Amino acid sequence: MRCTARALLCIFVFAWCASSAQAFSLPHDAGAHAERPREWWRTLAHLQAADGRRFEAAATFFRFAVVPPSDVRGAWSTTAILSVSVAIGDESQRTTFTAHTLERDALGLAHAAKSRLDLAVGHSFLRALDAASNSERRFRVHVETGGASAELEQRVVQPAVPLGSQAYAYPRLDVRGTLRIGAESVAVRGTGWLDHEYGADQLDRGEIGWDRFVMHFDDGRVVMIEQRRLRGNRKSLASTGIFVDRRGRATRLSARDFRIVNALDTHWQSPHTGARYPSLWEIFVPLAGLDLAVIPPFLDQEISAEGAGASYYCGAITLERAPLPEHTDT
Repeated sequence: MRCTARALLCIFVFAWCASSAQAFSLPHDAGAHAERPREWWRTLAHLQAADGRRFEAAATFFRFAVVPPSDVRGAWSTTAILSVSVAIGDESQRTTFTAHTLERDALGLAHAAKSRLDLAVGHSFLRALDAASNSERRFRVHVETGGASAELEQRVVQPAVPLGSQAYAYPRLDVRGTLRIGAESVAVRGTGWLDHEYGADQLDRGEIGWDRFVMHFDDGRVVMIEQRRLRGNRKSLASTGIFVDRRGRATRLSARDFRIVNALDTHWQSPHTGARYPSLWEIFVPLAGLDLAVIPPFLDQEISAEGAGASYYCGAITLERAPLPEHTDT
């Protein structure tokens, strides 16, 4: 039996995670934190066209602090490098269009404003539409790949919640806009998520990455769980998550509050990078009443950095009531 939910998964084979817990202040903390060595903004959307076709759009904007070489001066000099990773998925065509762009914060190639949400890397951008009013309730995102683009407006449905570190998330956004898939323009609407992490530090000793699931349910609940992985595919006690109930009340989840199982030890190996990713899961979140089988609608949803950063898996998943249906490799 299929659940009434849409969800996205990101699997990082190498990443970094946020550290000490602190409160956030908006819109100030929505902008870049120049004193931090790195930070990122992540936006996800589950989208549907009028004819029932389903799509996903995901983008992560990164900022890395750098020390400019002493012999570089003038317009070329910069103290930050920005990048954006984009994935636009078309479930009916079983296709994901991806791109990874890296630019310096100089010469108009990229920028990350302070004290407000205003990011741009190449032709892709994410910005608040009402930052001048000191209240961020609407956002616009434009992202491009070689074969697809997304122009979306996001409106806050549930207020921002802390993620238990120097980070926050808008757990539920109403999303409307247009996708371009090849020569076709498609009007879409759906549900989204936006988070910003700016207290980033390296992974703890022995940790090699994370698996993050963001799940939106039609009854208003939102669940995000992030399993940090140790060598040997063991779960770190630093794994965390958040459960937002129907009224928008948020509860932080510890590593003991959820379980993610790579069912049947099923994996998919990327033909692009050779990386090997889990491809079938069972998820248990007792506090949210969830016992789910998790299956990608199609497997090839990797974002390949092509030498400009870390490649990772990010795409749509289908949620079904456990137990898992009989599995056939595809």
